[in-house]
Amino acid sequence: MANHMVLEGAQVAAIQRCENQGCAALIISASVVTAATVIVSGSIVVIGNIAYWFERKARCQSAAAL
Repeated sequence: MANHMVLEGAQVAAIQRCENQGCAALIISASVVTAATVIVSGSIVVIGNIAYWFERKARCQSAAAL
């Protein structure tokens, strides 16, 4: 058995009833928040998968030594 992490997509928010500059500001702020979330979450997934890989490698080596 091996653990791993997966980053899944989800809808962040729905844009309803916006006008002119309000729409632009809403879209820009939603884009910035989404980008930051993807970067942080993606980093966590990559680091977690690296940690799981090292853990699996250590278990395989200790099992081979027995």
